[in-house]
Amino acid sequence: MRSTPLSEGAIVGAGAGLALAGGKAIVEIMFADFAALAFDQLVNFAAKSTAMYGRRVPLP
Repeated sequence: MRSTPLSEGAIVGAGAGLALAGGKAIVEIMFADFAALAFDQLVNFAAKSTAMYGRRVPLP
Protein backbone atom coordinates (compact mmCIF):
# COMPACT_ATOMS: atom_id res chain seq x y z
CA MET A 1 0.00 0.00 0.00
CA ARG A 2 1.27 3.42 -0.98
CA SER A 3 -0.03 6.76 0.15
CA THR A 4 -0.09 9.02 -2.88
CA PRO A 5 -1.21 12.57 -3.56
CA LEU A 6 -4.68 13.05 -4.94
CA SER A 7 -3.88 12.75 -8.62
CA GLU A 8 -5.95 10.08 -10.31
CA GLY A 9 -3.82 10.16 -13.46
CA ALA A 10 -0.63 9.57 -11.47
CA ILE A 11 -2.17 6.81 -9.37
CA VAL A 12 -3.49 4.89 -12.37
CA GLY A 13 -0.27 5.55 -14.30
CA ALA A 14 1.78 4.05 -11.48
CA GLY A 15 -0.56 1.05 -11.37
CA ALA A 16 -0.27 0.55 -15.13
CA GLY A 17 3.52 0.78 -14.91
CA LEU A 18 3.57 -1.79 -12.13
CA ALA A 19 1.38 -4.09 -14.21
CA LEU A 20 3.69 -3.68 -17.24
CA ALA A 21 6.61 -4.63 -15.01
CA GLY A 22 4.84 -7.86 -14.04
CA GLY A 23 3.36 -6.89 -10.69
CA LYS A 24 -0.27 -6.99 -9.68
CA ALA A 25 -1.81 -3.57 -9.25
CA ILE A 26 -5.04 -2.71 -7.47
CA VAL A 27 -5.90 0.95 -7.82
CA GLU A 28 -8.63 2.60 -5.78
CA ILE A 29 -10.21 5.84 -6.91
CA MET A 30 -12.16 7.45 -4.08
CA PHE A 31 -14.35 9.76 -6.13
CA ALA A 32 -16.17 8.61 -9.28
CA ASP A 33 -16.18 12.20 -10.55
CA PHE A 34 -12.50 11.89 -11.41
CA ALA A 35 -12.69 8.48 -13.12
CA ALA A 36 -12.41 10.15 -16.54
CA LEU A 37 -8.95 11.42 -15.60
CA ALA A 38 -7.89 7.90 -14.68
CA PHE A 39 -9.42 6.51 -17.88
CA ASP A 40 -7.16 8.85 -19.85
CA GLN A 41 -4.11 7.01 -18.48
CA LEU A 42 -5.56 3.64 -19.46
CA VAL A 43 -6.30 4.75 -23.01
CA ASN A 44 -3.12 6.69 -23.68
CA PHE A 45 -0.58 4.54 -21.84
CA ALA A 46 -1.67 0.99 -21.15
CA ALA A 47 -3.59 0.46 -24.38
CA LYS A 48 -0.66 1.67 -26.49
CA SER A 49 1.88 -0.61 -24.82
CA THR A 50 1.76 -3.01 -27.79
CA ALA A 51 2.85 -0.24 -30.15
CA MET A 52 5.55 0.98 -27.72
CA TYR A 53 7.14 -2.42 -27.11
CA GLY A 54 6.46 -4.02 -30.51
CA ARG A 55 4.83 -7.07 -28.94
CA ARG A 56 1.94 -7.95 -26.72
CA VAL A 57 2.79 -7.43 -23.07
CA PRO A 58 0.75 -9.36 -20.48
CA LEU A 59 -0.92 -7.12 -17.89
CA PRO A 60 -1.92 -8.98 -14.72
